[in-house]
Amino acid sequence: MAFVDWLGWPWAPAWLSNVNGAAPTFSVNTALDAGGESIGWIFEAPRTGTLKAFGFGVQTVTNDPDNGLRVSWFSIASGLPNAETHFDIIDPSPLTTGFKTTGIISDDGSDTGAKKAVTQGERVCAVVTIENFQAGDSVGIRAHTNGIWQGPGFSRGFPYYVTDVGGAGWAKGGAGGEGNFNFAVQYDDDIWYPIVGAAPISSITTRVLNSGSNPDEEALRFSVPVPLRLKGVQFMATFAGTTSTAVARLYADDDTILATATTVGGSSDVGGGTGSGQIVNLIFSTSVELDANTTYRLAVHATGAGNVSMYFVSALDGNLINAFPLGANFTHSERNNPGVWGNSSLSVPLITPLFDAIDPVKGGVAAHMGALVGRLIQRYRRRRQEF
Repeated sequence: MAFVDWLGWPWAPAWLSNVNGAAPTFSVNTALDAGGESIGWIFEAPRTGTLKAFGFGVQTVTNDPDNGLRVSWFSIASGLPNAETHFDIIDPSPLTTGFKTTGIISDDGSDTGAKKAVTQGERVCAVVTIENFQAGDSVGIRAHTNGIWQGPGFSRGFPYYVTDVGGAGWAKGGAGGEGNFNFAVQYDDDIWYPIVGAAPISSITTRVLNSGSNPDEEALRFSVPVPLRLKGVQFMATFAGTTSTAVARLYADDDTILATATTVGGSSDVGGGTGSGQIVNLIFSTSVELDANTTYRLAVHATGAGNVSMYFVSALDGNLINAFPLGANFTHSERNNPGVWGNSSLSVPLITPLFDAIDPVKGGVAAHMGALVGRLIQRYRRRRQEF
């Protein structure tokens, strides 16, 4: 059966992109510098199972908390944290900036206590506060990133984050169009599962490209689990001027060029001109049918004298990369064209594939049914031979 068109605008996966017209950064954060102050995230459990731990970002440490941080699961009432049900104390001594992961969060705070069971879609609340606050303790927690969003939208609805600072009680955040949560959750099978609207970003890197830079080409290295048809590419970039030109290409793993699209006059292509963090959508002249479980690169090559700034984000380790929106099969490559690609299994570029069709036979139920029927026929023939 032929590929079936995906009607409407080319479908983009729930990926890291931008809607705020700003270069990606970590947020100004929430300062915990008084007794009882807390920050939390309310999200939906990505699967049914038992929660083990969560991860979050620390942006600043003005004064290392004497007794560490208390991390907890809370019950929820009227959309706000209600009461602590499970907790853990983390005291890295000293606390440093960056993405942090908790220990086992249990009902008694020990590694052997009962962990929190959840069902897929259940609303869950994670909270961070200073344990046994001492005068002078001060740490800034990353609520989210700025300029990076997963999916469409201009302000956060659900999931959302909450704060309790300055004695005002719990309040919802999200009125300012915040981006991806700097957050992740781990189940007791030790896997970090993706949460829509969140990613365990440990660092954000800006790569300035031009015709004389090394590297001059950034790419998303990826494979898809079912046959899809690719129509184009979306990427975030900052163009320095009209001499900042770029070519987008789809490569096979052997570097064969499968499709090409070109910007016109660099910054003339984008509505914001030379503003930071512009989103560019380019459509190939012919869509390309992708095979399942086959490696491709979707690349942006800076071809002009002016700068094209591209962006990628990184995770601490190979376990956490699984909690990025599309998991470990969508990662980062770069090179000085036409040189050898350098690949990273811990980084992800802000480059998004645009799909417009799927093969329902090769990638769907029909393929599995065909294989099953084939096995039954073989078994029937063997039985006849036995008799």
